Amino acid sequence: MDLHREEALYHQDIQPPDTQLAAGPTNLAEADNDTLSIWSKSGALLASADLNAFFNVAAGYDFSDPRLLYDAESSRWFLTGLSFDSLNDSVDYIAVSETSDPRGTWDKFVLARATAVLGDQPMVGVDADKVVVSWDDFSGSPPSTPTFTGQETHVLQKSDLLSGVAAHDAVFGPDTMRFRIVPALTLTPGTTTEWLTYNEAACTAGCSATVSALGVVAITGTPLAGNVAWTEGDPKFTATNAPPPPRQPSGVPVTTQIEDHFISAVWRGGHMWIAGNDACMPAGDSAMRSCLRLVEVVTGSSPAVIQDFDASARGIDLYFPAVMVDPAGDIFVSYTKSSPGIYPTAAAVDGPVGSPATLGNEIVLAAGRASYLAPPNNRWGDYSAAAPDPSNPSQIWVTAEYQADTIDATDWGTATAEVTIYIRPSTNQSVASSPQPRGSVTQSSPAPASPRTHP
Repeated sequence: MDLHREEALYHQDIQPPDTQLAAGPTNLAEADNDTLSIWSKSGALLASADLNAFFNVAAGYDFSDPRLLYDAESSRWFLTGLSFDSLNDSVDYIAVSETSDPRGTWDKFVLARATAVLGDQPMVGVDADKVVVSWDDFSGSPPSTPTFTGQETHVLQKSDLLSGVAAHDAVFGPDTMRFRIVPALTLTPGTTTEWLTYNEAACTAGCSATVSALGVVAITGTPLAGNVAWTEGDPKFTATNAPPPPRQPSGVPVTTQIEDHFISAVWRGGHMWIAGNDACMPAGDSAMRSCLRLVEVVTGSSPAVIQDFDASARGIDLYFPAVMVDPAGDIFVSYTKSSPGIYPTAAAVDGPVGSPATLGNEIVLAAGRASYLAPPNNRWGDYSAAAPDPSNPSQIWVTAEYQADTIDATDWGTATAEVTIYIRPSTNQSVASSPQPRGSVTQSSPAPASPRTHP
């Protein structure tokens, strides 16, 4: 199947971007580690704000790690992030728009403040009656190495946030048994269960170096009612591997900071799709590459894995995926790719309902223009993004990072596209609106994993 696209490009030279994207009724909003930008759906930049000023970040602190979504049920935008200083003191935030227009007023709240504790990568999910934010705590001030001290999950009263007041809050953790929990974007209206997921759940039996457990968490109730509950089922799936550093023509890795935890999840009608990084050997290849792990779970009282595969390309590294699903059940995945012959490039691919592992032809959102070289860490953004259009949920907006400048090697960019699967009913053949640069992405069974420990 083919994708139709329209695109807008935005770039600046602060690393890494951690790009996020959401679509509202008339506009798009993109957040990165520096800027919240508002776009028309035809690609015109309408407004932008420095997120340090937006959240009134204190002097000596820097904003980081945005997560952004549009909740069609409440017609509001939700944005989370954190700020931190040189001692790893940190503040975690949430902002909620007062209307469906992201250029209007936002209410901003502090969720937590900590001394010598970094509340890393707060991730947000919203359902009909609550907002759930999860992050990992790392303790210790430089030059000591930060130590993982547990994850925190905050369950916030959605009605409070919509009214512009500080929310009642029920907190789980800090908990050292779970790492990098990802709340799912809930797409079915009226749902009062928020689903979350994480890799490497505790496994009571049957796990090994090649078999792992997938954490599937249902949070029900609300803080105001005092009945918030955490119910977890941990189905088994093929264990993941930490990916090798993605390659590029310069010979210097795009980044060495890449892990195999999950970074994207979406829930619709009893099914949750999950995406993250993995290591695999593509068909016809001779070495392990960075690949995209995609997992589908049927949720409920006994969660079960029904799809579990790696998306890969021979000789090419694929990394930092985001997954989205349309009302028909088709999946869409955005990501970055690179190789010794390909500069870091933003791309996307689809998988049709019924056979999602039969991935369609890849489209290039924006081709990389040079190798990415940004000392001292050469960080690449930890996220890509994908979001439905509330005006037409069959249209999916995807965004990913690419290297944007032939002169400035530190200048990453983001490329955003609207993609739709078109099918001719009479022939069941896909129709593309115009020719697009294409590559080949295949699926394969996950490779056996090797033993390792959490960071």
